Amino acid sequence: EDAEKTYTDTTKSVDATAKVLDAYISRLEELESQTSLTDEEQMEYNRLVGEVARIMPEANTAINETTGLLEAGATALRVNAEEWKNMAQAAAESARIEAMTKGLTDAYVALYTAQDDLTVLTRTASDNTLTYASSLQDLYAAQANFNSVQKDSSSDYWEVEAAYQAVEDAQQRLIESAAGLSEETGQAIAALKDEVSAAEENVASYEEGCVRP
Repeated sequence: EDAEKTYTDTTKSVDATAKVLDAYISRLEELESQTSLTDEEQMEYNRLVGEVARIMPEANTAINETTGLLEAGATALRVNAEEWKNMAQAAAESARIEAMTKGLTDAYVALYTAQDDLTVLTRTASDNTLTYASSLQDLYAAQANFNSVQKDSSSDYWEVEAAYQAVEDAQQRLIESAAGLSEETGQAIAALKDEVSAAEENVASYEEGCVRP
């Protein structure tokens, strides 16, 4: 958007300056068509030549010392003005393409980064889900073993204690694995999905800008 705005502003400025040049040149032609110039008209002529030279320093604005007029004549400046306008517009377009290309590169980097972050977080969430499921199965198994040991009349105190400790350990692992299934993780995944979508739209916008005729 910034690149397009800069391009639009620049082309408007170029068009406005081209119109000013046209007005200057027309006035110079008008003055040159006269048989002679008054002192005030000569001052105006010189001032206009100076303005043209300021805008188009590459133009031939040499003044004949005898006639006080442009060596090549004011009409020759029209060719210079057209060349200046074409070059200025080409430069504006080149700057736009360069900015768009950089923007597209940055947009792709942002997209790939967001996609990578989403992949990692999604994979982590999936792993956490599997870990939780595994921990839950371990807890069920530990509880079943504890119940079995407790009911077995041949089990001694230490066997019961060990089975009970196994249940507590399984419960702790389940609690730790559940932490990976927090609401914040789901929200983070949703936010990254939105970020990926926005990055994709940004890339599409810059791609369109780069190929715009």
